Amino acid sequence: MHQGKLYVNGQDVRLDSRFFDADKGRPRRNVDAAVLERFVGAAAASPIRHYRSFRIVDWSGDLIVSYFIRMSLSASSLYFEAHSNLLTPVDDLNRNLERVHPSPTVLQFCIRLLSAFVTALPYLVWGPINSLVRLIRPVIDVVVHWVEEWLVSEKPVFDFGATHSARELASNSASYRRHSIRQDGHMLTKTLESAVLESLIGFLDAHRIDTSSLRERETAILNSGIIISGGTINAGSLAIGKGAKSIMRRVAAKAASVRPAA
Repeated sequence: MHQGKLYVNGQDVRLDSRFFDADKGRPRRNVDAAVLERFVGAAAASPIRHYRSFRIVDWSGDLIVSYFIRMSLSASSLYFEAHSNLLTPVDDLNRNLERVHPSPTVLQFCIRLLSAFVTALPYLVWGPINSLVRLIRPVIDVVVHWVEEWLVSEKPVFDFGATHSARELASNSASYRRHSIRQDGHMLTKTLESAVLESLIGFLDAHRIDTSSLRERETAILNSGIIISGGTINAGSLAIGKGAKSIMRRVAAKAASVRPAA
């Protein structure tokens, strides 16, 4: 799935009618196609940025890979920007439904019955209080909403932007449920990177623009994900940097000196 999107800081929308609905006091969820097209490839510096987003959803929504690209054409150069984002699986705290057995055994039924009884005990005390809170909750919500609206109106630089989505808050970035999910995440990211780079190189080749340096960088990005401008890195059979050639010559000489036993 791919689509064009505009990104703007939540503090910059209050006075912009293209992104802020003054009647409802909230940012707009969508903008007109004409507004979107205006910022495609815009060369002038602007707090509003147009990105083309590509998204792949796999593992029943547990793995979401997003890739964002932006291009800006000036008089003598083409600026190309790319960002990738890997949304990890939902954490175990939000997977309670998966723990429910479709046909529980006698032991599981007894455990559930005991658990329900223990859980219900505090509610015997909390029940009357909870009922009272629910009765006055509509009034509390109205007052809280009025206070929030007043605070927003008194703060011209209020940030209407969301820091995290609900899916991000539910994800577990520390661990993966399956090793295959981690590997597929790397694979999908590299696939998107390769497709974007090949499209860019094909476009430049069609317009007879030299892409040799871009192809070298493509190889570095896709093979290792690292671009080294100086120094030397040694990691097993990997050698990158100024001393890479001499290291590889020593490895080749060592391999040539080894002869199979007769």
